[in-house]
Amino acid sequence: MSKERIQLSLDSPGLEATARVVEATTNIPTHRFFKKANNIKNATDSDFEVWQRILMGLGWSEWDVAPDVAKEKAGKSKSSSKKNKKKKKKKKPAFGL
Repeated sequence: MSKERIQLSLDSPGLEATARVVEATTNIPTHRFFKKANNIKNATDSDFEVWQRILMGLGWSEWDVAPDVAKEKAGKSKSSSKKNKKKKKKKKPAFGL
Protein backbone atom coordinates (compact mmCIF):
# COMPACT_ATOMS: atom_id res chain seq x y z
CA MET A 1 0.00 0.00 0.00
CA SER A 2 1.51 3.32 -1.00
CA LYS A 3 1.48 6.30 1.29
CA GLU A 4 -0.35 9.31 -0.08
CA ARG A 5 -0.19 12.81 1.32
CA ILE A 6 -3.38 14.48 2.37
CA GLN A 7 -3.62 17.87 0.69
CA LEU A 8 -5.31 20.61 2.66
CA SER A 9 -5.93 23.23 0.02
CA LEU A 10 -9.01 25.30 -0.64
CA ASP A 11 -9.35 23.67 -4.05
CA SER A 12 -9.82 20.24 -2.50
CA PRO A 13 -13.41 19.00 -2.80
CA GLY A 14 -12.76 16.64 0.10
CA LEU A 15 -12.08 19.56 2.42
CA GLU A 16 -15.34 21.22 1.42
CA ALA A 17 -17.27 17.99 1.93
CA THR A 18 -15.69 17.54 5.34
CA ALA A 19 -16.62 21.09 6.31
CA ARG A 20 -20.23 20.47 5.28
CA VAL A 21 -20.44 17.20 7.20
CA VAL A 22 -18.98 18.77 10.35
CA GLU A 23 -21.40 21.68 10.00
CA ALA A 24 -24.36 19.34 9.58
CA THR A 25 -23.51 17.15 12.53
CA THR A 26 -22.24 19.69 15.06
CA ASN A 27 -23.91 22.91 13.95
CA ILE A 28 -20.50 24.64 13.92
CA PRO A 29 -20.31 26.95 10.86
CA THR A 30 -17.24 25.29 9.32
CA HIS A 31 -18.47 25.59 5.73
CA ARG A 32 -18.97 29.32 6.25
CA PHE A 33 -15.30 29.64 7.29
CA PHE A 34 -14.34 27.58 4.25
CA LYS A 35 -16.30 29.89 1.94
CA LYS A 36 -14.81 33.02 3.58
CA ALA A 37 -11.28 31.67 3.17
CA ASN A 38 -11.99 30.80 -0.47
CA ASN A 39 -13.39 34.30 -1.10
CA ILE A 40 -10.29 35.91 0.43
CA LYS A 41 -8.03 33.70 -1.69
CA ASN A 42 -9.96 34.67 -4.83
CA ALA A 43 -9.99 38.36 -3.87
CA THR A 44 -6.20 38.36 -3.86
CA ASP A 45 -5.96 36.41 -7.13
CA SER A 46 -4.91 38.41 -10.18
CA ASP A 47 -7.02 36.28 -12.56
CA PHE A 48 -10.05 38.43 -11.76
CA GLU A 49 -10.80 42.05 -12.57
CA VAL A 50 -10.77 44.70 -9.84
CA TRP A 51 -14.55 44.91 -9.49
CA GLN A 52 -14.79 41.12 -9.22
CA ARG A 53 -12.10 41.05 -6.54
CA ILE A 54 -13.90 43.74 -4.55
CA LEU A 55 -17.17 41.82 -4.66
CA MET A 56 -15.43 38.60 -3.62
CA GLY A 57 -13.82 40.44 -0.72
CA LEU A 58 -17.30 41.56 0.33
CA GLY A 59 -18.60 37.98 0.39
CA TRP A 60 -19.84 37.17 -3.10
CA SER A 61 -18.75 33.76 -4.32
CA GLU A 62 -16.70 33.04 -7.42
CA TRP A 63 -19.74 31.50 -9.13
CA ASP A 64 -21.77 34.68 -8.59
CA VAL A 65 -19.13 37.09 -9.86
CA ALA A 66 -17.25 35.19 -12.57
CA PRO A 67 -19.09 32.05 -13.63
CA ASP A 68 -16.93 31.58 -16.74
CA VAL A 69 -13.69 31.46 -14.76
CA ALA A 70 -15.26 29.16 -12.17
CA LYS A 71 -16.42 26.74 -14.86
CA GLU A 72 -12.95 26.69 -16.41
CA LYS A 73 -11.32 25.97 -13.06
CA ALA A 74 -13.84 23.23 -12.29
CA GLY A 75 -13.25 21.64 -15.69
CA LYS A 76 -9.48 21.70 -15.23
CA SER A 77 -9.64 20.13 -11.79
CA LYS A 78 -11.96 17.36 -13.00
CA SER A 79 -9.77 16.55 -15.99
CA SER A 80 -6.60 16.57 -13.89
CA SER A 81 -8.17 14.29 -11.28
CA LYS A 82 -9.27 11.88 -14.02
CA LYS A 83 -5.71 11.82 -15.38
CA ASN A 84 -4.31 11.12 -11.92
CA LYS A 85 -6.76 8.25 -11.42
CA LYS A 86 -5.78 6.74 -14.76
CA LYS A 87 -2.10 6.95 -13.82
CA LYS A 88 -2.72 5.33 -10.45
CA LYS A 89 -4.61 2.39 -11.94
CA LYS A 90 -2.38 -0.50 -12.77
CA LYS A 91 -3.24 -3.33 -15.07
CA LYS A 92 -4.06 -6.44 -13.15
CA PRO A 93 -2.54 -9.65 -14.40
CA ALA A 94 -4.94 -11.94 -16.20
CA PHE A 95 -5.51 -15.25 -14.53
CA GLY A 96 -4.75 -18.01 -16.94
CA LEU A 97 -5.32 -21.75 -16.76
